[in-house]
Amino acid sequence: LPILVLGFVLRYIIKDKSLDNWSLFAFSSIIGGGLANVYDRIVYGSVTDFLFIDLGGVFKTGIFNMADLSVTTGMIILIIFSFKKKA
Repeated sequence: LPILVLGFVLRYIIKDKSLDNWSLFAFSSIIGGGLANVYDRIVYGSVTDFLFIDLGGVFKTGIFNMADLSVTTGMIILIIFSFKKKA
């Protein structure tokens, strides 16, 4: 399923010539992070999460990896710019 979704997103980027630079960056981040997770799953049999941020109890994250961060960053950028386009 992840490979299918990545293929769909890549096809969307190639077909839609009206995407701005932020959207291209966001979609590229999503694809890059997704490919990294798929690679880990194929090569190692699982995705290893290794980052945990704890700022003295003020802010605490779950355990994640750089690929997850890339996908999440791309999604946040897409959400922000989707609201800006409507305004």
